[in-house]
Amino acid sequence: MTAFFQAAFLLSGTVIGAGMFSLPYSFLLSGFWTSLLGLVVLTLLTLSLNLFYARLILKNSGDHQLCGYMGKYFGSKGRSLGSLAIVLSATGATLAYVILGGNFLSLFFGTVPSLFYRLIFLLVGIIFFVGGIKTISSFGGILSLGLVVLAIVFSGLGIKYFQFQNLFIPATDNLAFYGPVLFSLSGAIVIPEVEEILRVNNKRNKLYKAIVLGTLLPAIVYVVFSFGVLAISGAFTTADALSGLIIWSPLLVRMGAVVGFFSCLTSFYSLANVLKELCLRDFKVGKKLSINLPILIGLTGVWLNVGLFFKIISLTGTFAVGLIGILIAAMYLKAGAKNWGKAISYMIIAAFSLGMILQLTH
Repeated sequence: MTAFFQAAFLLSGTVIGAGMFSLPYSFLLSGFWTSLLGLVVLTLLTLSLNLFYARLILKNSGDHQLCGYMGKYFGSKGRSLGSLAIVLSATGATLAYVILGGNFLSLFFGTVPSLFYRLIFLLVGIIFFVGGIKTISSFGGILSLGLVVLAIVFSGLGIKYFQFQNLFIPATDNLAFYGPVLFSLSGAIVIPEVEEILRVNNKRNKLYKAIVLGTLLPAIVYVVFSFGVLAISGAFTTADALSGLIIWSPLLVRMGAVVGFFSCLTSFYSLANVLKELCLRDFKVGKKLSINLPILIGLTGVWLNVGLFFKIISLTGTFAVGLIGILIAAMYLKAGAKNWGKAISYMIIAAFSLGMILQLTH
């Protein structure tokens, strides 16, 4: 595989994750066509942010993450704010993945979601995390490909079950799509690694094209998956997308649950390590606490009801991912954005700030 496609697929593989399963339900609540328009708009804003971040990386020497760039442009307070945004994002995602991973496990065994299955998921995740076992991480690309195949298979094999009137079910919450879509499109934190792949292969000039492909591909997959699930299950679409399809094809749903379970496990492992490194490097806490913090967050997720999964995804997308977007746009302005770049940066800050306000008042 060429360096260009390695870089593009690293971004798309990071973006395409378990958050995908929250989208059909959000499309049901907001109405398919409103949600589709929202997905298009948020994809364009996310693409702009990713390109802005890439330009910042190209303008600065050395290897840095979001916190490092915030420190360069806004000092120690900016670095702390960047760290806080990542902690909030990782915490919300960890809670959601523990709930969803346990739900997929119960779905595979054909039983009701319970604390027991969430605890089993967490214990497996802790074994990989504390043991430093990186094997599960190496399957990230394969699992992302599995999610792409799952989206295509559900839509392809489910054509004969499609009821197109399901796409015109009246909306009950016009803004329900916002947080889950923003959450599911997020992947900016991996762009420094995308740039590194191209740099070491002397293909740095293809960074923008790799980001365009890596950002748009997940959006296309999300449209296909949300369309297929909603067209089949309609008003019976569930927050995890799969439960409402069990009557249609129990075998395929169980296969989807397996892919979803390991996708959640991979995400849990990655997020736990992100939190650990932040605690060690940015917050200067001891190694024991930095390891225990992700575990404590996971334990909190074990005790949360499965019905909170969608709300957590929505809040994390709106506030944590939204804050990361605002910070990137602010850095781009600080770096001297001009013309359209300046206008789009202000538009992103205004849009994401408005999203937070509407979420608080909604």
